[in-house]
Amino acid sequence: MKKLSLKAKITLWYGVFLVFIVGLLMLLLLWIGSAQIEEALTILLRNSVYDAADEIEFENGALDVYDDDIHYYRDNVYLSVYDDQGQQLAGYTPGSFTLPQTQEGEPYTVRQQGERWLVCDRLAQVPQFGSIWMRGCVSLTLALSELHSLLLILLILTPLFLLAALVGGYLIIRRGFAPVGKVMETAKSIRSGKDLSRRINLKKGGTEIVQLANTFDEMFDTLQSSFEAEKQFTSDASHELRTPVAAILAQSENAIEHSEDSEQALKGIHDEAVRMSALISQLLLLARADNNALVLQKERINLSELVELTCQSLQNDKVELCRNLQPNVELLADETMMMRLYVNLIENAINYTPQGGRVAVSLKREGDRIISTVSDTGIGIKKEHQEDIFRRFFRVDASRTATGAGLGLPMVRFIAERHGGSVRVESEPGQGACFIVELAATF
Repeated sequence: MKKLSLKAKITLWYGVFLVFIVGLLMLLLLWIGSAQIEEALTILLRNSVYDAADEIEFENGALDVYDDDIHYYRDNVYLSVYDDQGQQLAGYTPGSFTLPQTQEGEPYTVRQQGERWLVCDRLAQVPQFGSIWMRGCVSLTLALSELHSLLLILLILTPLFLLAALVGGYLIIRRGFAPVGKVMETAKSIRSGKDLSRRINLKKGGTEIVQLANTFDEMFDTLQSSFEAEKQFTSDASHELRTPVAAILAQSENAIEHSEDSEQALKGIHDEAVRMSALISQLLLLARADNNALVLQKERINLSELVELTCQSLQNDKVELCRNLQPNVELLADETMMMRLYVNLIENAINYTPQGGRVAVSLKREGDRIISTVSDTGIGIKKEHQEDIFRRFFRVDASRTATGAGLGLPMVRFIAERHGGSVRVESEPGQGACFIVELAATF
């Protein structure tokens, strides 16, 4: 059994179960059918005997035992009439049938020459004549032989039906399990070749196994995206960290060789170290978020004041920073995370807005939602890139000359979603961009 395939095991179990069910049904048919036939014959025999006994009369000085309403052989029932001394007056008895002693009462069974007979006797009183016996008998063996013949036919046909059922069942099982082989083949191909682009590619819908295969395809998509994101993350993080490290090394070597420029070198080293520290801090925050290890410290905050302070801290001479903030907009949130969200959004708008441009920040409450926007008059974002900008380390192209590691907007989306909100962008190339943040106004 251990060496059999799952398809063979299921088919074997299916066959054994069918044999058991068919055998049980045939036994039930034999038992119930025999009981029903015997009951029906008992009623038929009793009625025949009693009805015939009631038809016998004494007329014109003779016993009338040949009334037209008396059928001494009908429906395999034999009827006969006897006097008190046991002499047969009329009727038929089966050939070589040895008559048992007559006994008044319910029909009973006797065995004669290998056959079972059902016998019924009735003692009747005929006016002006006296007592007579009416006897009826019918062969149970003959009646049950028809049932046995039917069961024999079923017994002969059953193997054919079972064979057809097993073949059909095996074909259905084999077809149902066919996707399993393809799943195994695809999994082995991915394992041996490490090619996560391979897919099972079964049609949608279908059986549960087909749906399972489609789920595996979706899982492979997720795994491929995760591995590609991890490789891209490693590459981008290495690139981002290599630049400030190279700058620090260059500045430190310059300071060693030219002591008179040490102050400028130290300033450059400090700036690059600050940049590296900010990058590492962002990476650590996102890593903790991925591991569900980041716990928000929520409290009731005045979001209007927080956004105003953020705008004041980022105000510069490069662009005009305008704000339209509804006063006293409050919500339950992590103040540090909210500060990061708006710093990243506003810094991103300033970095991608040319000299003399304009950045507008708005904040208002609408029902149970808090809506804030950060719009700029910068270079804009193409539609096909509007979702990509929320991926880590993504930059559209070299024309976007602003500095940054590409982690700000992914962090904005993460913070918004952790506060039950969302962020989206509306933009056209050359017409600036508008980032819209919606938060749940919870308390």
